[in-house]
Amino acid sequence: MDNLLMNPLLDTSQLNFEYLETAWTHTLNELTGITFGMQDIFSDTESLRLMVNRLDISFPIWILYLVVQMGQNLPNILAAIGIQVYQHIPFIAKDKFYLGGLRPVEVHFPAGYDPAAPNGYPLLIMLHGFNYTNQHYEQKYFKFGQIASDRGFVYAYPTGFKNPEGSVYWKATDACCDVPNTGISDALYLKGLIKEAKRKLNIDEKKVYLIGHSNGGFMAYRMACDYPTLIAGIVSVAGETYLDNSMCKNAGKASLNVLQIQGDLDVQIYYDGGTLYKVQYPGALQTVATWAENIGCTDTTLVDSGNNFDLDMNVAGAETIWYKPTACPAGFEVDFWKVVGANHSPKFTDTARAALFDWFEAHPRP
Repeated sequence: MDNLLMNPLLDTSQLNFEYLETAWTHTLNELTGITFGMQDIFSDTESLRLMVNRLDISFPIWILYLVVQMGQNLPNILAAIGIQVYQHIPFIAKDKFYLGGLRPVEVHFPAGYDPAAPNGYPLLIMLHGFNYTNQHYEQKYFKFGQIASDRGFVYAYPTGFKNPEGSVYWKATDACCDVPNTGISDALYLKGLIKEAKRKLNIDEKKVYLIGHSNGGFMAYRMACDYPTLIAGIVSVAGETYLDNSMCKNAGKASLNVLQIQGDLDVQIYYDGGTLYKVQYPGALQTVATWAENIGCTDTTLVDSGNNFDLDMNVAGAETIWYKPTACPAGFEVDFWKVVGANHSPKFTDTARAALFDWFEAHPRP
């Protein structure tokens, strides 16, 4: 192994294993559509490292081994490794700035963005729902572009992959929504995107937030489970966590802020829990209780904060009740906005958008 690491043709210490794994799977699925038996070997980054560590052979033999095992897909493998180049060279075209390498995402900067500002800028990543594109969600649903700029946020909204039926989706929890079972790791992709943004842009590392609706909300919880210290907080609109909390990688030790938003008349992702693709998911209250436990709250009882407000344009009055659990650790909390009389997709008022950005600003990492 020492000989392999010292070989100038392959410095494995410089490989970004998280991006390599994601790119490997994405490339083979997107460019060739090939399903190969070796995927199980590379199901996570630790497996990839272990495989490399076990190879005490020269570089040419290692390459030959890969070519044979992967069905002579060397061009695709090299394309996957090529993502390293993208991760170190920003993609700029027609006055637009992109991150994400082979899966590019346009970055939207606040007015007066200064790459040398001493405190950096908060980063907001929006995750679309099932079957609707990122552009649709920004233009027709969340509409965060203007307020993100006004509040000084760097803003990006990546997109998931398409399933065989043509619906875009995120591989989030076991219940939602990787029906094709592609093995794609959107969590690793988003982790890489956040780390790339922190490296290339002037981002305040204590102020990174995710917000998602439906499938995007499930994906936000997946990120909270997998990489809680990478982000300050998540907001899930009508998306839930794992029913079996043991599937959450950092169950009981996740340190971040959580806001659950859901209408009590939601009949797509049921307010009281239900089943998707034959897999059960919890309801809104159970999701909130689970995450109160995950961040270390000693009492998960929800208390009405008294700060009711009008979130949904389709429901008259101040229909949204803001609940908070008690006895949570300093610097972290789980909130619940119950939208009484609302369905799966509340129509956000300007008051709601302002309240969301107030919540982001009030919940940096300590």
